[in-house]
Formats: sequence, structure tokens, C-alpha cells
Amino acid sequence: METIGTKNFDIMFFMNSISLKREFLYFDKFIYNEQCLNESKDLGEFFSKSICDQSGKLFKKNMDEIEMLEKRGLLAPFKTISINSQNQCIELHRNPSFKKIVTNIMDNENNRNKCFGNIKSQGKKQFYDNFTTVLKTGTQLSDNYSLLSSLLMNSIGETTIPTLQLRSSLKQTLDFKTSINTVVERFPIIDDDISWEKLFEYKEDSEAKTKLSALKLFANDLSKSEYTFSEVEDKLNHLMNEYENQIKLHKLKVKYHKYDVLLTSTLGVIENAIKLNFTEIGKNHLSLKKEKVDLLLAERNIGGKEIAYIVDTTDLFRQKK
Repeated sequence: METIGTKNFDIMFFMNSISLKREFLYFDKFIYNEQCLNESKDLGEFFSKSICDQSGKLFKKNMDEIEMLEKRGLLAPFKTISINSQNQCIELHRNPSFKKIVTNIMDNENNRNKCFGNIKSQGKKQFYDNFTTVLKTGTQLSDNYSLLSSLLMNSIGETTIPTLQLRSSLKQTLDFKTSINTVVERFPIIDDDISWEKLFEYKEDSEAKTKLSALKLFANDLSKSEYTFSEVEDKLNHLMNEYENQIKLHKLKVKYHKYDVLLTSTLGVIENAIKLNFTEIGKNHLSLKKEKVDLLLAERNIGGKEIAYIVDTTDLFRQKK
């Protein structure tokens, strides 16, 4: 089953070179709000070209990424939800989360519009404060649209997870979306030199799929626990350190053991070749293959293996930079 997230683009997205690749290490597809994108795109283009990159290459790179993902069917606009019954409509409007998100969206839009007015009337003196507030409220608005889209889709049985940019958008008490966002934060920010094709190829690897599946189960179990937000972060840190340390120690042991097997096998191959003992030659090669199998089996028993996908991914893409 696909893991679908709701994701929206704020002004800051168009002012930075950070790709969406990190989120796609966990998710398979994203749903976004067209109105939010269009508003952020216009302002993002203006500020990106005025402040960050006058050539417009940065803005174009980000737009090209969005368009590429849409063509691949990995990014799609949110479609209006049809509520067929009056009871369903009443239930939705009584939902405290729904009311809170809608109120937050209205407040975000009012604050942003007020700051725009201040920028025009107050001039350069208060520009920085107003500009910073515009950026911050734009990100809050983006997060709230992600929360709203996810809530509406989940209400009709389409399971989605909102991806959020601000810690303030997450509950301090743990729930499913907080658990997933906390886990996704641990993935590396992937360099532009790493192509999307490399990322897609990596996600199709059978071992990576197995480890990602284990990570998703772990994140789901976390959301059902009684951990606080900070306790989950501590647990992730502990597991990642435990896994990294044990995998380093294990590979070091295997390295020396494999050298011993390789030396023995090489001498055996030479000796058996002279004697034309092809059965023994085959046994020596099988012992080398066994070493690889032993390494894989041992990794399954290492502590912290629940987050192996994060550690392996970080190591892989760090090496490819």
C-alpha cells in the first residue's frame, strides 16, 4: 500500500535549494493545495529573484522539480471532498481539530495581509520585522493546509499523513503524524548532485524496501505508545547510535574474519587447481559466499535495527556526494 502524505509549498521553499527528495525516502506520493502553491509561488518568485538569486535559476529549479513530480504522478493537487450526508457534514464541523485548523488558516491569512500592508506603509524602517512575519505566517499557513487536506481525506477513508515544517505545528503529546514527522526529520537532506533516478532506484532495492517497511511499523508502534515528543527524539537518538556502533563493530569483525577465509580459500584454490580437485575449489568459493550471508543474518539481530533504513540511507547518500 502506498504511503501518501499531504505537503504544501511556502514562500521559503522557493528561496531555498533544498529538494523534496528527503520526504520521498519515506513517502510514495504527496497531495498539495493548489491555492497555497499559487500564492506562495508568486511571492516566492519575487523574493527569490530579489534576495537569493537574481538569475532566476533557483526558482526555476524548484518549479521544475514540482512539474517533474506531477508528471510522474508522485505529486497531485487536492481534490474537493464530496460530503453526501448532512450528518457527516455536521460531524466534521463539530470536530475540534477541524475548527482549530480553519481558525488558524484565517488567522494566518489575516496576519500575512496585515504585514504586507505594513511593508507598503512603513517603508524600510520596519521592513525586516514585517518580512520575517510574512515568511513565518506563510509557513504556518502551508502547514495548516497540509493538516486540513489530511483531515478531510482521512474523513472519507483515504489515509494520508501531513508533513509539517514547523515544530509548533506538531503536538507535544505523541500521535501518528507527530511520530512520522519526527522519524522523517532524521533522514539526510540529499544533495542536488544525487539524481532523482538514483533515489527511485534505491527505493526499489529489495533490502531497502524491507528496512523501510520495518521503519514504518516502528513509527506506527511509536504513535501508540505513551512516550512524549522529547522522549521519542531521545529514543531515536539512542537507537541510531546503538545501530551505528554495533554495525561498525560487526563489520570490523567480519573484515578480519573474511580476510582469514579469503587467504585460506586462495591457498586452497591454488593447491586444488594443481591437484585438479574441482570439488574443493567449489567449497572454497562457497565459504566466501557464506560470509556474506552470515553478515546479513547478523545484521538482523543487531540492536536498533528498526531504524536501519535511516542510518543506511544517510551513509549511502553521504558517500555519493
